[in-house]
Amino acid sequence: MCGLAGYVVCKRHRLFGLLPLLGLVFILFTAFKYGYVRHDGHEVAATNLLLFAALLWLPAAWCVVWQSSRWLIPAVLLPLILATVLATLSFKRYASDGLFSLLAQQLRGQNLFAPANFFLGFLEDRQHSFRAYDTYATGLRARTFPDLDIHGTADVYPLSQTLALPLGLTCQPRPIFQSYSAYTPKLAQMNAAQLRSDRAADHILFDLWTIDGRLAPQDDSLSWPELLTRYDITSVTDRYLVMKKSVTPRQYKLTPVGETVARFDEGFEIPSMSDGPIWVTIDIRRTLYGNIIAMVYRPTPVFLTVFTRSGRAYAGRLLTATARAVFCSRLS
Repeated sequence: MCGLAGYVVCKRHRLFGLLPLLGLVFILFTAFKYGYVRHDGHEVAATNLLLFAALLWLPAAWCVVWQSSRWLIPAVLLPLILATVLATLSFKRYASDGLFSLLAQQLRGQNLFAPANFFLGFLEDRQHSFRAYDTYATGLRARTFPDLDIHGTADVYPLSQTLALPLGLTCQPRPIFQSYSAYTPKLAQMNAAQLRSDRAADHILFDLWTIDGRLAPQDDSLSWPELLTRYDITSVTDRYLVMKKSVTPRQYKLTPVGETVARFDEGFEIPSMSDGPIWVTIDIRRTLYGNIIAMVYRPTPVFLTVFTRSGRAYAGRLLTATARAVFCSRLS
């Protein structure tokens, strides 16, 4: 689609057509990042964005191709056809109604002007909105951190940008301030490096949860050894561990204790240790078919189930990129 758009804009506007071409590239890149990094309903919005871009591209391309290169007409229609198919499949998977029935609902006058009506209502009553937010934040702070008197800078794990920090704390977030967004070893290493630097927050508010059914210890996994050795747990609230930067950081060393090769749907045993946490790295290698699917669409999600010696099971989606970095499989 970008190649066809480049041909059309250069044919019509020469170098001045680069700006709309870059805009189209940005739309396609945004749709990919929004819809295909996560395995969830964000795909619906992404395919709709692709459909919208194809509709914007069609009139401009049609005018140029009809005048000089009519043999390209099938190629001009191809992006719209592909985007319609993708959007239809996405709605079939995540929505109860089909693409065209939902479009008919959204094109009603009431739905078309709903965002404008909401914004006008906010402008008319913005003072009340700000007061309502202040009341909400005060109540949330009182419920989450009752009688907590600490001062300095703080960061929140894994993600709670809506959290009202206790009075006396200043937010000092890590580079990738939402742990689920550190989905490559390089991004996770950036967060771990800050904990080793003088930019590290004085206090950490730590909770263990994640999104999309992921395996929770994978989020910011490289930061866990730093948190365990550079911070001390000072108190526990209803939801968060309150951690304070240690005056004398402890040292740690990762010592290999074993290596195994396993296939999908096949179990493997984690070596037994009694004197410390166990950290693992998992290197998943795709087949040729898996590489083709990952290139043209997106990789199939991988799930990992951990069975404890007490008989409990913990399951979650495994991010194959960050699985190559260490993450905690057992704390005790």
